[in-house]
Amino acid sequence: MIAMIVLLAPTFCHGPTGNPTTLSAIRVESRALMQGPDFWWTAGNTDRRLPPTIAQLRPDIVSVVGDGVDIYATNFFDGGWGYHVPRVPNPSPDTVFRHQKVADGVYWFHPY
Repeated sequence: MIAMIVLLAPTFCHGPTGNPTTLSAIRVESRALMQGPDFWWTAGNTDRRLPPTIAQLRPDIVSVVGDGVDIYATNFFDGGWGYHVPRVPNPSPDTVFRHQKVADGVYWFHPY
């Protein structure tokens, strides 16, 4: 029983990285993605490469849409967990109501 808890525990821990270099790279790479067309990437999509830091997160989904970039680190039926990099420097509270600011221009989002 203890071995099972130890093996499964990492899969239930959701939280942002505390590494400022990684968070900065996520912001820079997301801004570069925003320069191109909007798209929706899933883990099964092999025809589009992600920038290196975002790829190292091993995301389930990456979407580039009107309000910015969403990087779903874990996508469950609850809406998923991950990072959001908005297109605007200071997004309105309505845009990031379920987000926690983890670095300049980088937010961690969680289910409702």
